[in-house]
Amino acid sequence: MSSRTSPIYASRAPISDAIAFPAGVRVMGNEEAPTFSSCFSGIGGPDIGFERAGFRVIRHCEIDAFKSRVLKHHWPNAEHFGDIEGLISAIPARADIEWGSPPCQDLSIAGKRAGLAGSRSGLFHRWIEYLERNPPRHFSVMEQVPGLFSSNSGQDFADVLGAFTGWTPPMPSGGWRNSGVCYGPKGQTAWRTLNARYFGVAQRRARVFFVRDFRGERAAKILFESQGGEGNFAPVGAAGNRAAANTVSGTINSSGAGTSRPAGQANEKDFCFISETIQKSGPPGTRRDDYNSLV
Repeated sequence: MSSRTSPIYASRAPISDAIAFPAGVRVMGNEEAPTFSSCFSGIGGPDIGFERAGFRVIRHCEIDAFKSRVLKHHWPNAEHFGDIEGLISAIPARADIEWGSPPCQDLSIAGKRAGLAGSRSGLFHRWIEYLERNPPRHFSVMEQVPGLFSSNSGQDFADVLGAFTGWTPPMPSGGWRNSGVCYGPKGQTAWRTLNARYFGVAQRRARVFFVRDFRGERAAKILFESQGGEGNFAPVGAAGNRAAANTVSGTINSSGAGTSRPAGQANEKDFCFISETIQKSGPPGTRRDDYNSLV
C-alpha cells in the first residue's frame, strides 16, 4: 500500500489544494511551499496538519524504530534522524517552522516529576541547542503537558520561557496562567493551553502550545485568534512599581476556542503578559500601541 493511498491519507488534498494563497503573494518569503521540520516526531500528527495547511515536510527526528518506519513510509523524501544528537551534529537545511514535542514523562503529574532535570524531558535543552545552531526562518512551535506549569514548583516553566526569549521571568503571583505572552532579548513567545475535546476528539486531552517568533512579534497574533476587530486587554489592577509591571494579568478578547469552552463563548480568562521591561508589560497605551492588535 503506497503512502498516498493508505487510509490515513485517503481524504487528504494535495499540498497545492490545501490552502488558497492570493495570486502573486509569496508565502512567508518563499516562492514555493513553506517548509516544516519536526523533532520528537512520533508518527507525524503535526506534520500531517501542517502539510494539509500547505507546508512541505522536509525533516523528522524520532528515536523509536516503529514510529520511524511510519514516518519514512509516509514521507519517503524527507530527511530522517534517529535521535537528537545526530540532528544537532548535522547541518540540515533550514525550515520555515520547527516543531518540537519533547518527552513528557518527567513533567507529567502521573510520573516521578524529575522535571527538566530528568533524562527524558531534559531533552528539551538539547532541542533548544539545535534551534540555536539551526534556527528556523520564522517560528518554532512546542507542545507539552500542563504538568510543566507546576514542575519544580513552577521554575521549569520559567526556564522554558527563558530558553525561548533569553530572559527567565519570575513566576506571577498565584502561579502560571493557562495562556500568555513573554518578551525578552530573543523576541516574543506566546503560550496557550488547548484541549482536544474542542477539536473533534472524543477525549479530554489538554496540552500547552508555545509559539516562538524568530523574526518579530507575531507569536501572539498566531496563537490567539481575534473575536473580530481589535482585541481588548483588560489588566487586573494597576502596575504600581517595576516588579508589578513585569507581570500583568487579565483577560483578552479572544474567542477562547479550545481552552475550556467551544469557540465564541466568553473571553480567555487566564492570561498574562510578562516582559523584562516596564514598557513592554504595561497596560495598553503606556508605550506600545500594538497591544490592542496582539489578539
